[in-house]
Amino acid sequence: FNIDTSYFRPPFGTEGARMRSRLAKAVGRKPTITNWSVDVEDWLWAETDTPEQQLTAFQRDVNKGGSLVVLHYLYPSTVSYLRQFIQIAKATGKQLMRVDQCMMDPNAPAL
Repeated sequence: FNIDTSYFRPPFGTEGARMRSRLAKAVGRKPTITNWSVDVEDWLWAETDTPEQQLTAFQRDVNKGGSLVVLHYLYPSTVSYLRQFIQIAKATGKQLMRVDQCMMDPNAPAL
């Protein structure tokens, strides 16, 4: 298995010594563990009768100061809210950027 990235989001946000050790062995180096501070909770709401709760969850976490978003493109409702997620973020003065830019990676490619 080959991973060519400097960043890794652990499944479910669960990070521990065993996971870090296995990951470093798999990729041959120590990647930067990256977790989120904004969860749209698509795993909870996307396939329910109230998928719009994703917007509420997004706004809640942004209001708390969150800035790194986790969402899954697997759910059509989540994808349909992407424009609104962006509008909410921009309305709070946040700038959209890639993870490598957020981490101020000197090797990040230009936009």
